[in-house]
This record gives sequence, C-alpha cells and structure tokens, in this order.
Amino acid sequence: MFQVKHRSDLTERREGHADWVLGEIRRELRKWAAPDGSRADIPDRFVFITNLPLTPAPERGGFDRVTAGVPRLLAQLRYEPPTSTKADASDEASRRRAIEVFERRASALKAAEWLFWDANQIDGLIAAHASVRANFVALWTAGDVLSSLRSVFDTVGPHELGAALTAHTRNALIGDGFVYFDEAGASDGAGYPLDQVIIDLPLSGESSSLLAHVFRRAEHVLRPSITGGGARHIVVAGAPGNGKTTISKFLIQAFRTAYLRDSTDLSRDQAQLLNDMEKAFERLGVSSPSHRRWPIRIDLARFADDQASVSVGTLLQWAAAELSDRSDDGRFSASQLKSWIRQWPTLIVLDGLDEVTEPATRKAVIERIVELVNEAEAHDADLLVVVTTRPMGYTENIAPTQFERVDLRNLNTREALSYGDSVARVRLGKDPERYERVLRRLADASEDPQRAHLLRTPLQVLMLTIIFEGQATLDPDRYGLYWGYYDAVFKRERGKPGAVGQLLREHDNLVESLHEHVGLELHVRSELADSPNATIDPTDLKDLAWLVMGANGFDPARKHAHLLGQVLSAVTERLVLLAPRPEGGFGFDVRSLQELMAARCLTNVSERATSFNLRLMAASPHWRNTWLFAAGRVFKEPRHRARNDLVSLIQTVDEGAAERLGASVPIAPWLAFDVLEDGMCRNLPRWRDPVAVIATQSLSVPQGADTRSIWAPLVAVVSSNEELLPTFAKAILNALSGTPVQRQNADTIREALFRLGATGRLNSGTKMLRDLRAEDGPLVLPPDAWDDFERSVASLRRGDADESLYAAVELIKILKVRAFWTADQRQDFVDLMACATVSTQLDSLISDIARQYIMVGKELRDVVEGELHRRPIGRLLVHELSDDLGNIDEVHPDVPQ
Repeated sequence: MFQVKHRSDLTERREGHADWVLGEIRRELRKWAAPDGSRADIPDRFVFITNLPLTPAPERGGFDRVTAGVPRLLAQLRYEPPTSTKADASDEASRRRAIEVFERRASALKAAEWLFWDANQIDGLIAAHASVRANFVALWTAGDVLSSLRSVFDTVGPHELGAALTAHTRNALIGDGFVYFDEAGASDGAGYPLDQVIIDLPLSGESSSLLAHVFRRAEHVLRPSITGGGARHIVVAGAPGNGKTTISKFLIQAFRTAYLRDSTDLSRDQAQLLNDMEKAFERLGVSSPSHRRWPIRIDLARFADDQASVSVGTLLQWAAAELSDRSDDGRFSASQLKSWIRQWPTLIVLDGLDEVTEPATRKAVIERIVELVNEAEAHDADLLVVVTTRPMGYTENIAPTQFERVDLRNLNTREALSYGDSVARVRLGKDPERYERVLRRLADASEDPQRAHLLRTPLQVLMLTIIFEGQATLDPDRYGLYWGYYDAVFKRERGKPGAVGQLLREHDNLVESLHEHVGLELHVRSELADSPNATIDPTDLKDLAWLVMGANGFDPARKHAHLLGQVLSAVTERLVLLAPRPEGGFGFDVRSLQELMAARCLTNVSERATSFNLRLMAASPHWRNTWLFAAGRVFKEPRHRARNDLVSLIQTVDEGAAERLGASVPIAPWLAFDVLEDGMCRNLPRWRDPVAVIATQSLSVPQGADTRSIWAPLVAVVSSNEELLPTFAKAILNALSGTPVQRQNADTIREALFRLGATGRLNSGTKMLRDLRAEDGPLVLPPDAWDDFERSVASLRRGDADESLYAAVELIKILKVRAFWTADQRQDFVDLMACATVSTQLDSLISDIARQYIMVGKELRDVVEGELHRRPIGRLLVHELSDDLGNIDEVHPDVPQ
C-alpha cells in the first residue's frame, strides 16, 4: 500500500517538514486502525512517500526522525471511542466488539512491513534505475536523451542530433531573451531583458493567471492514454495590446530554462540568463516548470504568409525549416520533429491567429492546427499546444474537445502600476528624476476616474510611461491615448537638433500623412491572402510617399526630390514606428498603431465618406479596432453633427445589410458595447446614453460561440460608469421575464456575476445586477416563428424567387430538425448568400427564427461571423489618394447621400 503525502507549499523551513510528515502518518494509522472505518484489510506492506526533501543528518536529521518515529506511532496506537457509533455508546457489548476490532487491526498494522521515501530518496531511486526513467520520458537525464536518440531517429546519428537540439535551444535562449521597445519608438535601440519586464496576465472570471494556468497544465503527463478525454490544449483570447505575443515568448523561454536547467555546457551569459529567469519566476509568484517540455513557438502570420506564397504544408514542416535556418549542425525534417514529439513532452505555442484574417487562408491554418493535435493524439504524444488570438472574430471554436478557451482580463490598478514600474525602471532607471516623475504621473492617472480605465493593458501602460516623460495630462479615451503616444514620439524627435529635427518641424503634416496612408495600405494588404504579415517594400513605400507629396503640392520628381529621400529616412529610421521586417520591407511592429493610422486616413475625408467607411468596416473583425479608433476620433473632435451621425449609424447599421443577414444576426449591440468600453463618450451623456440603450439589445439576440460576449463587456462598462447602471438593470429585469433567448442571456449574466463575486471583483453596482429577480406572473411567449416561416415560404410564388432561394430555404429547414449544419452545408449556405436577391429575402424570412430559437440563432451567428463578416472590404474604402472625392458617387455609388 502506497501512502503519498504531497505538499504544494515548500517554502516552510525544513525543520518543520519532519513534524508535518509524522502528523500525516499518525492520522493515516488511526484511520487504518479505526473499528468503524471504511478501510479494507490491512496490507502486508506500507510505503510512505512525501515530496518534501528531509535533512539527511544522522539521528537528528528529518529523515531519521521520521523513520524512528513511525515505530513509536505504531506502539502508541490506542482505542479512542468515537463520538457516535451505529450502536448505542453505552452498550457494553458494542464497545467490546469495537475494541476487539481495533486491537486486531492495530496488531496487523504493527506486523506489516513499511518503508519511507522522501524527495531525496525518490530522486536517487530514479537516477539509479534507468528502466523506471524509460517509462516516464520527462524524467530522462541528458545522458538518457543522447543514448536514446538513435532509437528515436533512425536516419540521424545520436551525437549530431543531440548537439544540434541542445545548440539550438542554447542559442535561442539568448537570441529571444529581449524586448525591443524601440520598435514602438520608445528607446534608442537597446533591447531590454524579457525577464525584467514580463507581467503575468490575469484571466477573466477566475483568480488565476495565464502563466500559472499554463504551467499547471504543463506539469501533467498529457498523453491521451493517461489523461483520458477532456481538453488539454489552450486558446488564449486577449484584446489588442494585452501582451499575448510577449507572454508567448516568455512561455517558450520558461521551458527552455527548464530544458537546460541541468546542462553543464553553458556560456556565462546563458547560465546568467537561467538565473535571471528563476528570479523572474519568484517575482511573478509562479513556480518554474519542473516537467521538461521541449518548446517551440510558431508565428502564425508568418506561417500563413509562407503557406500562401510557397505552400509549405504542415506546421511541423514549417517549423523544421525555421529550426534548420538557425542551426549550423544540419537540417531538420518534419518527420524527425514528429518522431521527437511522440517521444518527448513538447510545448508548441502558435501565436497570432487573429492576424490571419482572409477566410480561405484562416480556414487552412485552422485545419493545420487541428491536424497537428489530432495526429499527436493518435500517437499518444505528450503535447501541449497554446494558441493566441483576439476575441473579436474568434468564432471557429477550434476542436472544442481538445482546446480549452481562456480569456485575458484587463489589468487592475495594482497590476498596471506594477508593470509601469517595471518598464519605467528598465528604461529610465539611470535617470531617477524622470523615473520618479513617470511613476508619480501614473499613480495620479490611476486615481482619476476619467483616466484610470486607460491603464488596462500592458501596451497602454507602456505608452503612458512614454507620454508621461514629456507631459502630465492625457485624454480619457483609447484614441487620445494612442494618438498622444504617436505625438510624444514625434515631439521627441522633432525637438532634436540637426537636419532630421528640422525636417520634422517644417514638414510634420507630410510625415504624418505618410504614416496614415502606409497604415491604411498595410491594413488592406493584411486582410488579403497574399500578405497577412503586412509589409510594404521600399519601392512601394517610395511610390506612396511620392503620391502623398504630390497631393500636398510638392514636386518629388524635380524641385523636391531631395525632400522625398529625407521624408523616407525620417519615417523608417528616426521615428521607428515603421520598422524593417526580417523577411524584407517595412511594417508596424505595434499592430494597433497601424490600425490607428488607417483610422485617421479613413476619417480625413468628408463626413459623408467617413460615414460610408464606418458603415462598411463595422462588421469586419479585421477592421473593428480601426473602426473604434475612427469612432474615437469622431467623439474627440467637438462636432455635434458628426457625433449624432455616428450614434445614428450604430442604431441603423443592420438595416439594409441583408448580405450579412443584418436583421437576423445584428452587430449594433456589440458595436455599442465596444464604444462604451472604449470610453470615447464616457463624459458625453447626450450620446453615451443612447449608445447604452443600443447595447441592451444584446439581451434579445442568441449568442454565438463566444458565450462570454454579453457579460464581460457589461461588467466592464458598469464597473467603470455606474451612471449606466439603471439602463442595464431595467433591461436585465425585463429579460428575466421575456423570451427564452432573453431569459437565457439574463441568466448567463447573473451566473457570471455570481462566479465573479466569489473572487471579490464586484462593486456595488454589479452586485445589484447579480441579485435581480424576475417578477411573478405568467410568461408571454411570442407566436412560434417556425409557423410564420412556413406560411411565408408557402406564400412565395415560384416566379418571386429563383432556385437559389429555395435551396437556402431547405438549408434553413434542416436547422429545425438538427439545429446545426455540416461543414459542407455551411459552405453551401455561404455560397448562396453571395446572391443579393437570396440574402435579402432570406433575411426577412428567418429573422424571427434566429431571435427565438437559441441553437438556431447560435448556428447562424457562427456562420455569419466566421464567413460573411470576413469578406475583404479594404479596397472599397474611400480615401483621398485613391478616389476623386469630387466624383465620389461615380467611384462609390453606394455612399449615402
């Protein structure tokens, strides 16, 4: 019989370990001896095991104290009458029988053989017995790996491959161990150690954090034959600037640290970095990985780019090529990686699914991800896959039986200030006065209700530290924050002496305009299949600068040819917002800055064209952040008419949008939530309150794959602006007595609030929403929508609709029986929606069904958001260099009058 005594907290002084172990063994012995217990017959042998390392000093050490203490515990076993028994405690016969049973069991306990193993003995036994290690690959030593490589790879010599794997891990540890804030124009080009600026990202709806969550998952043996069913892989969804890419790099570094922990062939820098990583784990309050996993990170945008251009095939084929390019010891093959993953525990981080936006390419990438995890499961591999993405537009719900989704929440004040201190310290630590000024201004902003919500993502906190170097105030919205950041970087360079500073002072509008048009061009390109990685080559950049200069009255061909070169140099070398990419060309390393510049470009046109652009972008997940920046600019500028037009646009955005089933799958409530959560109209109740009313309409709409799409933004909005509490309280109260869809949505909100309440993260307003109860009385249900649908279809004359409409109707009828489509049926539906006549008639036929039947509404929402909302629209947007605004109706006849 094995009795394991595991202790998760190993921080207590070792002197107390032996007492704890003896106390646990005493309790176990009493349970075995108890006459009224449920334990089976006494085993012949006991092995007591603990994960605590006890001191080995003779006689006085913890190990000898336990081994000497167990016989004393056995000798001291005494019968203790229970507080209550099945028989009356006063019944002498019952008491005697209990004593007899106790004495018999105690005697058997004393006769049994026993052993005691502590953590030190377990380590020694594992080191001594290779046959044990062979069954648990994560326990292998470096020697085990080298000696077994020939059996793992039949075609590569063990010494060559072992050296190549170790060398790659060592070199990548140093090469990937830095963060370059200069990519965002924040420094002079120095790299800052990743371990000094990393922040553990908090998860929504629970008290855990991302690193702790992934590390816990990785500590388990994840072979399907051992873990059985259940989702073992993780999808991490986080808003723009949440730090997904940075923490994905740190995850890889963490497991490289574990992989190399016992290596003896490390340089001083490599050994120092391992020590620094251990300090980072301690600072973050997480235990470093002890279960060795070989780690590899794949940039999905780069993979998609190569996939579109050269058809590289599987993820492992691409990864093998990347590893080979960074190795001097030969080339790796996909089959070698596949065999390695079968044998060795592995972590694969797939970063940036949200950057793959073109529907066909995205579908292919997701298929490769599913193939990877299914192949690993088929071969019983101990594999953990982590995928990062933005929540907006993530509707695929990748392999739900294998992937768990976790959402990153915004930073709280303490977390934001802690991160601000870290980045300010590494950047400004040599200038105490500037460092203290930035921290003081950050603290002031955190206490200002109008601006505290800006300290909610690592990127925004970083931007604030840069802005606060030069100014003490900032605008209370994301557009103002990001534009203020650009302006701070620009002012820094403009204030420097020399030719570049003079150029920026004299031609700031020219440089600004070029940034805006490059941002738009890159965001359009990144929407298309041929370039998801969004780069512009030097020739195209020069051509765009030429057009910008010409539009501003310059002559770049002759009179101002020298100015053209100066502008390009300033944009790509001094401001550093456009940075060179390893694969060639230039791009924005901070994607949100690219979206900001695109938004400014699309709002530098007439109000009519601006409204057209906003309406066209509204449904696209690729353009949503750009839409928010554009809307933020509208609210930033004091033009009442433009603000009225924007609120009206949100109210009517689903009207006349049958091509995406606007009546059946509306987007207006989610746009409204985004506007409220952004804070752009926070202090403008004339426009804020109508937007809040639009947001409450989300209670009447079935949710898609993202069941958190109601309560998460609602909690964020109400928590930061309690003036909106009555609006949402009234809506939830009405929903609790409304249609089945409304009741389910209201219950979803209340259940989420109860979970959040357990973590202590509810204020008085959200607690009030949680405690709402439906009023007594009969529920009033609407007429059955399927009956109305059947009557409407029966009333159609054959000449009123072509065969495509009837085909779409037949697909809808399938949902009445099964509530979901096959993959082929989904694709057939998407193809039919390309016909304007079909989509217009069908939208009016099924809108009530979509709102009344929860599962049908979910299926329609998932298909519409996953396919129809992703149709590329970038080349249709209006901006002044591509269209003659004087003849806009000829170029874009759909622009509203």
